Amino acid sequence: MISNKLKTAVLAGGVVLGAISYANAAGVLGRYFDTTSVALPDKLALGIYEEVRYEDNLFSTGAGERGGIVFSTGATLDASRARGEFSYAIKADVAYDHYHKFASDLSAPVYTITPMVRYDQGNWDFVLGGNFLHSHTVLDRGVGGGTRSKYYVSGVDATWNLHLNEKWGMAVTGEYENKDYTDGFYDDEDYELYEMTIAPYYVFSPKTKAGVSMGYAVKEYNDSVRYADSDTITLNGFVDYRVTGKISTHATAGAEWVNYDSSPSVSKENDALFNCGLTVRYAMLSNLDLSVGLLHKHDDNSGGSNGLQQDTDALLGLTWRINSKLTLAQNFSHTWSDKKDGITTDNTQIGYDATLSYDMTKNLTIYGGYEYGNTDYSNLAVKDADYTTNIYHMGVRYTF
Repeated sequence: MISNKLKTAVLAGGVVLGAISYANAAGVLGRYFDTTSVALPDKLALGIYEEVRYEDNLFSTGAGERGGIVFSTGATLDASRARGEFSYAIKADVAYDHYHKFASDLSAPVYTITPMVRYDQGNWDFVLGGNFLHSHTVLDRGVGGGTRSKYYVSGVDATWNLHLNEKWGMAVTGEYENKDYTDGFYDDEDYELYEMTIAPYYVFSPKTKAGVSMGYAVKEYNDSVRYADSDTITLNGFVDYRVTGKISTHATAGAEWVNYDSSPSVSKENDALFNCGLTVRYAMLSNLDLSVGLLHKHDDNSGGSNGLQQDTDALLGLTWRINSKLTLAQNFSHTWSDKKDGITTDNTQIGYDATLSYDMTKNLTIYGGYEYGNTDYSNLAVKDADYTTNIYHMGVRYTF
């Protein structure tokens, strides 16, 4: 799979260890405003690529690190079209990652597919989107890493937006997500998520909307051995501001109340927890784009105590088109997990990546780059618990 693919194709960020993404920070409502803020062009771009990368810590362990080479062969699709009341778009990256020798068990097809369909009736419109992913991740099931597993994500979201009049509107969103780990040993990580929000808003100007979103979510795990099922109520205010081609901002802030089922002791349960999200994209200059993502919300305790943790994720991205052929893209991510049950395995994850690409012709591009990830456990007197990954990659891509 193309390194940094999620950043360049669907605006998601982070390296192997990173969890923050622009899309997650915006939420379904923010993604809807982003999708509908500009008219979709008629576009069809097919691409093929070959990439080779070296990872110095394939299993993300704090001791006994082993490096290896990975070959990735794949194809990309970027298409959109608008016809009358209907419009659609799809982005896809489908590849086979081939790991050599001792890491050959990690070899597998990988893909990310994000389709979208919109029906616009004038005084109301409906958007149906999806996110289908097969990849691998490092599971934080203890300390020192070492639990890398493949997984599938199948997600669908929908937004119905009703324009009540020139100044008032109301959006109703729904989301379903299923995450399934292929290794049966990690079945206790599998879950289904159902979420619905209602968001009345006021239109201050064609560029600015502000309102309140009220949401309810249910998360159900395959079993309750490691995690507890939960219900979450969310009440947030939001602001959406967009100047076409220059700046776009979606910000939310408010409170969430979390209730865990069959959990023996969960600190902060049923208390009002602060949550917020922010996405900013700013074209500082004609050849310089800045992206900022921030997300602070609750998550299920990855320490396995059937409880709660609060995560704070931040992402800063900068794309510099140096000239008509040369582009430098950089991303910095930071994640802090604060477990609320007294466990000392709070951790901080830092990631950085840079990719330099050169357009040899209109259709042929070569690129190379570097990715860095570090996980640091707080107040933990365990030798070799912290771990670091370094990834070097280069590739060639041809677009039809």
